[in-house]
Amino acid sequence: MLTPYIRPQEAGNRTGVRWAEVTDARGAGLRFEGDPTMEFSALSWTPAEIESALHPNELPPIHRTIVRPALMRRGVAGDDSWGSRPLERYLLPTGDLEFRFAFRGIQNR
Repeated sequence: MLTPYIRPQEAGNRTGVRWAEVTDARGAGLRFEGDPTMEFSALSWTPAEIESALHPNELPPIHRTIVRPALMRRGVAGDDSWGSRPLERYLLPTGDLEFRFAFRGIQNR
């Protein structure tokens, strides 16, 4: 789910996800389910590995999948790319938040 930008950057987050499955070629893997929904991404690199690479060929060889279920995520910036804050209506809520999701192993079907 990594967007092929000239300089790698974290991408591929999906919102409103009810469920997602991450499997190998044989169909074995994990199923994640939001309660009721979640944000979800599955990439082959950690955020630190992606941010450290200046070009796609500098990313480490693929040997794992990094899954990131989340309640919500904040974007990088506001209306511009030089440091303005997001508009008030796009800020994440503060205070006590609750995030619930489940996961279970699955096998080929």
